[in-house]
Amino acid sequence: VQAERTALSQLNVMLGREAEADVQVDPLPDPDGVPKVDRVEALAKMKARNPSILSSAATANAAGKGLALAWMGLLPDFQVGVSDNQYHLASPNYASSPLIETHSFNVQANLPLWALFNESQSILASSHSNDAAKAGLTSQEEQSEQALFAAVEALDNNAVKIALYKDHVLPLSEMCLRLALINYGSGKIGFQDLAAAAAGLWSTRSTYYTLLAGDVSAYAQYGQLVGEEL
Repeated sequence: VQAERTALSQLNVMLGREAEADVQVDPLPDPDGVPKVDRVEALAKMKARNPSILSSAATANAAGKGLALAWMGLLPDFQVGVSDNQYHLASPNYASSPLIETHSFNVQANLPLWALFNESQSILASSHSNDAAKAGLTSQEEQSEQALFAAVEALDNNAVKIALYKDHVLPLSEMCLRLALINYGSGKIGFQDLAAAAAGLWSTRSTYYTLLAGDVSAYAQYGQLVGEEL
């Protein structure tokens, strides 16, 4: 034990640390800060909140209304009239002539032939705009879905790697350094081998931190896709 402490003190001095500092520099960050993501729920959130999808959907909706209005342009111009008429029948005795009252209801529809061509062109243009808007919405949904699944896949992969490092790789690296300290104290290995074991541990911890940072970044990307502030 004393030999291990002596070797650790020498290693700490070389690294510019306190002589009595332990092998573990600081507690490892908790990887559970990034919540798990359900694919089905994530897809539903994206379709309901993604700004790009909502914008494309609004454009498609407006194009559909424009097409409906274009078809309404084919409706004829209706004119409706109602009139009441009162008169007396022709009679030598006007006073005794009965009063006649009539009601009339008139409907007139005008459909200029020259307007049919104009309206047909308007319908054709609106139809193209509607098809383009629907295609744009479908394309945006497909692109967003692919990006979402890629982000979720990255989160799943990061979770596996982080668990592997935390539960296996890091404990093994610390164990290797402690064994190297014991072997160095007993003279079985040189200081170069001890320094290599220490460098391996620091490198492993650095990789672990990088994985955690990548996990947070992937989760932030996921938040942008589903339209949430995380």
